[in-house]
Amino acid sequence: MLATVTLNDEERTGALRRLEILDVLVAAMERRSEVFETIVSSTSADAARVAVATLLGTSQIGATAVLDLQWRRLAELERAKILEERDLIRARLA
Repeated sequence: MLATVTLNDEERTGALRRLEILDVLVAAMERRSEVFETIVSSTSADAARVAVATLLGTSQIGATAVLDLQWRRLAELERAKILEERDLIRARLA
């Protein structure tokens, strides 16, 4: 059981930003084939960012996080770490 923690406005804003990135990384990992095809069919990094943002319904910040994702993060253990961090942040925000 997690202890209830009160976040100040700055901490809450930071947690929400991080949660957005973690959510989009999870979505990208779940849809990795579509994301890969979207990226490789784009004419530039900027075009890929826009296309990934559209595909995943996220912001440019979220799309940049996907484009910056290292392939090793797709391994099962790394995915589990991302999910664990996401769940901890969600619990803190609840």
